[in-house]
Amino acid sequence: MARRPQVRTGTPGGCLFNGCLTVLVLLLTAAVGGLVWLETQPARAEDRAREDLRENAATHRERLGEAAANGSLPDGEIAEVFGPAKPAGGFVGATRRGGAVTVVAELAGQGQAAGIPFPTSRWVTGCYAFEVPPPASGPPRPSLRELPSEACGPRATTPPAPGRPDRARAGAGGKPFGKVLTRGAGDTPPGRSAHLSGTLVVTDDRCVAVRTHAGAVPTAVAWGRGWSVREEDGEAAVYGPKGGLYVREGDRVGLDGAGSERFAGRPCADGAVFEAHDEQAGS
Repeated sequence: MARRPQVRTGTPGGCLFNGCLTVLVLLLTAAVGGLVWLETQPARAEDRAREDLRENAATHRERLGEAAANGSLPDGEIAEVFGPAKPAGGFVGATRRGGAVTVVAELAGQGQAAGIPFPTSRWVTGCYAFEVPPPASGPPRPSLRELPSEACGPRATTPPAPGRPDRARAGAGGKPFGKVLTRGAGDTPPGRSAHLSGTLVVTDDRCVAVRTHAGAVPTAVAWGRGWSVREEDGEAAVYGPKGGLYVREGDRVGLDGAGSERFAGRPCADGAVFEAHDEQAGS
């Protein structure tokens, strides 16, 4: 009987017949899996950051409801609930109407994915509107909705312009501003489907507008009936329908209203126009 040929260990044939090929396949699979795991690590960190952001928003909603439980919700108390926490700026502005309060704030979330040799950290921010209903029999339950990031814009170190001490000054001073968009007597006021937050500026064309963040093209603002803009000490000053100072050029401002096309063709309406609602916080 012929003898079966022997295959020496250490040769390719020996590796095939002794299970080495299986080991090599397993090692290759593990290596590819490790590369995929490392490649997807940033995405996992971002997913965890966004989950943390959602939880953070829900926590702040509960805290805001607790702060409003006594029927009073001043800006100072809101600022304590939504303190700045880098990279988020916290409290942006508040709008009040009929006992209800809408608070706009920027929050942050952090996610971390384990990695070798170092873990991957990721921060994300989100802009939210918290709707606090008028005081009722029980503690108010604020609702929550996410806003575009532009609604929070760049932050100042102080609350928006409605907190200015000179806001209560009555009567408009200075001379009327040259180019101002305002609604006519028969124009229907806009709703409150949008929020514009940024810095009040005067463009090169002498138009009053809001710049949402550095480098952005300012958005022209159309004011409600009875609102006026005057030039004081070389700067624009906006006055509410009751004659009180609302905001000055260079101040932070948060406006409720909606985008509008009804002013097309008028000066200052070459680009985007935001039509402010008649009632604004602090007006």
